[in-house]
Amino acid sequence: MTGPMLMVFSILAGAIVLFAWGRPRVDIVAILVVLALMLSRLLTPREALAGFGDPVVVLIAAIFIVGEGLVNTGVVHGLGEAVMKIGAGSETRLIVLIMILAGGIGAFMSSSAIVAMFIPLVLTVARRTGLNSKRMLMPLSVAALISGMMTLIASSPNMIVEGALRERGLAPLDFFSWTPFGLAMLAAAIAFMLMARGLLSRQVVAKPAEGTSPSTFDLVGSYGLAARWHRLRVAPASPLIGRSVAQLRQAGNNNPGAILVGFEKRRHGKPQFLSAPPESVFEADDTIFVVAEADQVQQLIDAQQLSELPHLDERQRAEALQQLGAAELMLAPESKLIGKPVGDLEFRSRYHVSVLAIRHRGETLTTDLANRTLDFGDTLLVAGDWADIGKFVGRPR
Repeated sequence: MTGPMLMVFSILAGAIVLFAWGRPRVDIVAILVVLALMLSRLLTPREALAGFGDPVVVLIAAIFIVGEGLVNTGVVHGLGEAVMKIGAGSETRLIVLIMILAGGIGAFMSSSAIVAMFIPLVLTVARRTGLNSKRMLMPLSVAALISGMMTLIASSPNMIVEGALRERGLAPLDFFSWTPFGLAMLAAAIAFMLMARGLLSRQVVAKPAEGTSPSTFDLVGSYGLAARWHRLRVAPASPLIGRSVAQLRQAGNNNPGAILVGFEKRRHGKPQFLSAPPESVFEADDTIFVVAEADQVQQLIDAQQLSELPHLDERQRAEALQQLGAAELMLAPESKLIGKPVGDLEFRSRYHVSVLAIRHRGETLTTDLANRTLDFGDTLLVAGDWADIGKFVGRPR
């Protein structure tokens, strides 16, 4: 094996190890590979950077942008509500609907993004209908894999093959060249999953009682925070107006028990729900979401000239939580957060997320969180922008 070839395999092996380890992030690993190829002089700078101008690379990046847009705009939540309404608790109908949706949407974005988008949806459907999640997740995985056969942009290999054909002057593939094969495979997969689902677990979970809170609000309700979730209006004379969230927190707020979760602002006559990053500025007639006990909320109302508003209806509460961002995270055995009090970790300033509650060995803790010491297996209910939650999850902790 020649020297250059050995160098290439060494760089490839290093990249695989870093990808499997998960640290640093995959995008940083990719840049490191490019740098290694340039520094080792296996590629010239022009050759190494040529890929960033390739239409295939740009198209793949655009697909991920579309995927993020579908999640952040609440499209996935709307699809979940539609699936539950049409499926009406029938496992057969739900499996068919989930596979058609995953296969159809996956025709225009990556299969990995589809799975990431639909897992929360499928788990919610399973929980609310009482069906077993294993019998719902397997069809999702199969449909997501088959979605790569639907269109030209459904998977990166399709685009690479099409690009290679163009470079060699051969007849390029059309956008829907794969579609007939993909549809046939999806139909066969749906039929197979319906017939073979008996091979999966038959255990059925208890269906939630009628009249429970919407699925996206269940996360907050399961921690006993539904009654502590308040919606307050900022009056025109409030001292908050013109101040940023960072300034409010630096001032101490004189009410450490009240946690600011997000804003509801009016844009073109429609409500827009936003998280509360440090740079957010309070404006007159803003609505803010606060998690606190009743007496703490009253102190906040009196000090900042606020007024309490009625709770949102079920649909709006579900939409608000989807856009504000709330997630449940479990501490892994190697987490660096273990053994440290919550107050010492400065979640708001370092990670831009707020800890709303902790579940420790089955016990839910919602008060005096700053003095709680984290332990392995603890789950944290955190609120913040989805991007900040994602960064927090991806950081070494």
